[in-house]
Amino acid sequence: MNITPTSKWQDFKAWNGRTWRSGLWGKLKLIAGWYVAGCFAISLPIVLLVAITMPPVEKRPEIAQTQSSVVRTKTLYATSSADLEARKGLREVYNLAHENSQLERIRINYVMSANGVSDQYGNPLTEDRAMGHIEFGAEDLEEMRKYRTEYLYMDELRRLLYEQLLKTMPSGHLLRP
Repeated sequence: MNITPTSKWQDFKAWNGRTWRSGLWGKLKLIAGWYVAGCFAISLPIVLLVAITMPPVEKRPEIAQTQSSVVRTKTLYATSSADLEARKGLREVYNLAHENSQLERIRINYVMSANGVSDQYGNPLTEDRAMGHIEFGAEDLEEMRKYRTEYLYMDELRRLLYEQLLKTMPSGHLLRP
């Protein structure tokens, strides 16, 4: 005899009851379904909260380019890792050097974002601060072009040197290690 549920609640109860009574696979199916639904219900507000509180996405670097030189401006955040920024900076310079063989100079200007940063007195910064720049001359770029891959060029010593240059710039102490 077929019983037709008359409401959504009865339909829901009937489906779960039939599935639960169908054996081990039915029970596993119900447990997994409710577990996934519970994880989604919990994780959705967390994802939304993280998306709202994250610092703004880094804008595309400003580019001023001539035939023989490139100047880029990169904005760093207090939540940025010095190690990661060093790797990204070296990778960018390596790729620029290999993409354009006429380049004789690459300069990267670094700016610390005022977002979430306080001065030594505890007052929040109102505007971004210039940190400094790192410049690569013709000899540096020629040396870079000799390496077949960026990983061979970005050895541990070179990466640590670049990382220390970032940390010793004004406001560089705000970068995570």
